[in-house]
Amino acid sequence: MPRPVTQRATVRLRLDIRLSLIKDVRRRSSGSHQEEPHELFFRLNQPMTLTEAEKRNAFVGAARNQVKELVEWAGTRGMSGQRLGFSNARMAYDDLLARFLLTLEQGRLTEKVTALRITTRYRDKGAFSEPIMSLATQALDYFLQLELLDRAERRLKWNKATVHTWLCLVAKLLKEGLLLELGPALYQTIEQVESWRGRRLHGRSMYNVPLAVFHDRATARVADVSSVVLRDLTAWMVLYRAEPGIIRNRSFIAPVEDAWQIVDQAGDDAGRELASFSGVVRWGDSGWF
Repeated sequence: MPRPVTQRATVRLRLDIRLSLIKDVRRRSSGSHQEEPHELFFRLNQPMTLTEAEKRNAFVGAARNQVKELVEWAGTRGMSGQRLGFSNARMAYDDLLARFLLTLEQGRLTEKVTALRITTRYRDKGAFSEPIMSLATQALDYFLQLELLDRAERRLKWNKATVHTWLCLVAKLLKEGLLLELGPALYQTIEQVESWRGRRLHGRSMYNVPLAVFHDRATARVADVSSVVLRDLTAWMVLYRAEPGIIRNRSFIAPVEDAWQIVDQAGDDAGRELASFSGVVRWGDSGWF
């Protein structure tokens, strides 16, 4: 008995492939940007969604180049995932340092540094000024030389928000000419704040309040203006406890003493009261840097 013949249907699929012709690669790849075509090819073939920092990297210009050069230089000074706990994957360092530079350029902590604002700055043809680049480089170099970054036991849990705060605090001390004098107290402050964040000690002691506020604003709503300002204020509060003499003849630090009185009186609402207080005294406002 003959076997039944099975017929197989042939299905033909038609796929449309879109090609984009980029005409200005040759012009942009001249000079110091020979790597741009390779970078562009790599970007266009990535299956994952790009981060904001990766998207901004496509805007070739003076500001972007300064950030890239600063990241490369920082790498030679010890900026690495092993020391910080987070690497430059997805251009995290570029994002961190771009925010830091823009904060210095704005001259205040009270102006939000959004992804859109950084992108707009990258589109601008102007470079960051030499004084800003110098201040940022000095602050970054000081931070990267801290022995805390190399501590083997109980490694500290840095993140982009906390590193941004310490860079801003160092920059402020540099601007005021106080870094040499207050270096030991600053080291003690950073160690105390970051160690507390790692252990998350709780208790009713008033000394834990600014530490708790700092930790809270370093893990949630980290980019909000209120969080940036509160991290800075509470860091200065701890620095003041380490070296009370810093308040002498320095009007910009004077509100820190009042902030400790608020903590002593406010109880469980201390965090909210400190946020309100920072607005009243305009902490970190225009002219801070």
